[in-house]
Amino acid sequence: METYFIKRKDFLLTAEIAFLEAAINYTLIYLYDGKKVISTRTLKKHEECLKDTHFLRVNKSYLLNVFFIESYFQKNENSFVRLKNGKEIQVSRRRKLKEFQNQTSRLNPIL
Repeated sequence: METYFIKRKDFLLTAEIAFLEAAINYTLIYLYDGKKVISTRTLKKHEECLKDTHFLRVNKSYLLNVFFIESYFQKNENSFVRLKNGKEIQVSRRRKLKEFQNQTSRLNPIL
């Protein structure tokens, strides 16, 4: 399991992280157990640190653990992902559904 340092002394296992959400110059890190951790790093900084792992940026506000994605679908010409906690997140237009499906299936063959 990979260790991910969120502060100098604080760390999480990447397997514990469900998704990250931008909150201006902070990031909210949501864990599988439902807990939330606040980080002073921006989402962009977290994306750079997690770039070689199983996390995907789906829009300007979310970075998702592909193993926490339950499904993806289209609704009214927009693409969405449904997470295992039931939350639905829109995939940005720049990330076309096919491209997103290719990336997620490469990282998580179950989807």
